[in-house]
Amino acid sequence: MRKKLLSLVVLVLVCCIITTLIPGCRDEEKKHPVLYQIGPDTITLMMSYVIKTANDKYIVIDGGAAGGKSSYMHAELQKITGQEVPEIEAWILTHMHGDHVMEFCDIATYYDPEFEDIKVKNVYFNFPSERFMKSSEGGDCYNIYKKVKKSYDMFMGEGEYDKINGKNVFEGDSFYIDDVKFDILLTVTDEEKEYNINDTSLIFRVTMEDQTVLFLGDAGVAEGARLLEKYGSELKSDFVQMAH
Repeated sequence: MRKKLLSLVVLVLVCCIITTLIPGCRDEEKKHPVLYQIGPDTITLMMSYVIKTANDKYIVIDGGAAGGKSSYMHAELQKITGQEVPEIEAWILTHMHGDHVMEFCDIATYYDPEFEDIKVKNVYFNFPSERFMKSSEGGDCYNIYKKVKKSYDMFMGEGEYDKINGKNVFEGDSFYIDDVKFDILLTVTDEEKEYNINDTSLIFRVTMEDQTVLFLGDAGVAEGARLLEKYGSELKSDFVQMAH
């Protein structure tokens, strides 16, 4: 009886060791979403994040600017995704300043968006009107408006920017990409009374598992005050992307 019991114990131990050592015998390790902050070493004034979901979907936030054909983003996305042709589930743009949106424009300009170099399924934003961009900050960023509009149409189809009037997410919207939740908290006002482009920033909160990240773009004092007045203590988050 003792011999049988000892043999049974040994057999159980051997099975446990085999299960531990052989990858195919283990339960697949649970995957978690990951947030990357990236950027070229040559530029410090910019904003660029990539989120990888637990099911290997990728979301870009802004992207920053490296300048023309020296675009760093395509190579970074290849590394992060492990894909020769990176497939981006969503690209979120906060506001029309070059240090936030020019990588998006350069990707569209210098890489083939017709599924040869990169795939971008969705682009999300809530931008002010052409009239606002012509007059705000002396019209210095109007050229960026034209580039963003052209780039969006290159990914989504000719005339698509005008069809949505430069807006496809709105205050109060919530949506999921896999296990990652996005809550749109603030956008440019309907009256467009903002004094500068920074204060038109799209503000949103990302929830990944049990942690939250508040993205402020380049919101200035005025937009920050509007955000605080609307949400107060509800804004508490685990991490905050610092604005101006």
